[in-house]
Amino acid sequence: MSIPSLLVLYGSQTGTAQDVAQRIGRQAQRRRLPVRVMALDRYAVVSFLWWCSSAPPPDRESLRTT
Repeated sequence: MSIPSLLVLYGSQTGTAQDVAQRIGRQAQRRRLPVRVMALDRYAVVSFLWWCSSAPPPDRESLRTT
């Protein structure tokens, strides 16, 4: 079984979000989870989630990419 990896992306004007992202990254490393912490402007990403309040939220597995 492979260990999942974590990508933490942040956008920050004042540095606060960067600090939080880096803290999350350090916590992941302590747990031996492969992690990368990057600024949003250094990574091409598209995220899309559709959810209707009259329907249940999507299953977690349906949000994973392969």
